[in-house]
Amino acid sequence: MIWLGIAIIPVILLVIAINIKRYGDVSNGTLITLMVICVIMFFSLLASEYIPPIAISDKKSTTYEITEFKKVISDNNEESYVYTTNKTEVHSARVEDKRDKRKDGAITSIDLANSNPSKLIVKEYECLRLVDFSMIKNHEYIFI
Repeated sequence: MIWLGIAIIPVILLVIAINIKRYGDVSNGTLITLMVICVIMFFSLLASEYIPPIAISDKKSTTYEITEFKKVISDNNEESYVYTTNKTEVHSARVEDKRDKRKDGAITSIDLANSNPSKLIVKEYECLRLVDFSMIKNHEYIFI
């Protein structure tokens, strides 16, 4: 959306230049049209920050056996999960907050079927971010 906003600015300047050349000055209708375009651009750019990435590809699932599992609550009440696979690999999972920048590989949701799960299903899928039209990978964690 940011690129769209940058692309529209030259179009607006071109419209102003054409109207000045044609009529000698900018008419009230042109100014109102430009203001409406600017307001629409502003709200679309603002909204694109809060629209989650759009899933493009099918989800790829991977299943892991869990040997140890622990739910951790931090000082600011954020929930995260610490789990061990194959008795050697210790991992931590936390859902990405909407205020966080959506990085590649963000965990977008965690489902917890019971308090002591034995399996973890990770679903990975590609998404399109509307802010900069980039492709990222998101993950859903399902503890069973």
